[in-house]
Amino acid sequence: MATSGRRFFLVERYVPSISTSSIESAARRLAESNDPSAHHLVTVLVAEEETCLSVFEAADVRAVEAANERVQFQLDRIVEVEVFPETAPAAASDPSARSADERGKEQREQ
Repeated sequence: MATSGRRFFLVERYVPSISTSSIESAARRLAESNDPSAHHLVTVLVAEEETCLSVFEAADVRAVEAANERVQFQLDRIVEVEVFPETAPAAASDPSARSADERGKEQREQ
């Protein structure tokens, strides 16, 4: 699916009645696992939908399953996805990648 040879996977979780701190803790365990076969990129909680989504860069679905099993973070589904742009996590820390609105707000606050 990915043209660069990198493969990305979206993990979907239905998480009714789970606390935000529990999700944060599980996401931290994934990030700290340093698993070279399944690199955790980001986890997002959509509280109104009782849904948690995580994105991984990995060789295959099995690597993503294993990474989640190791940190005991249940999942419902894994699908291969494309990420646009593939440098999205790095762009978040790049000040030049911020929108004009964000830069304007920052200037007004100074």
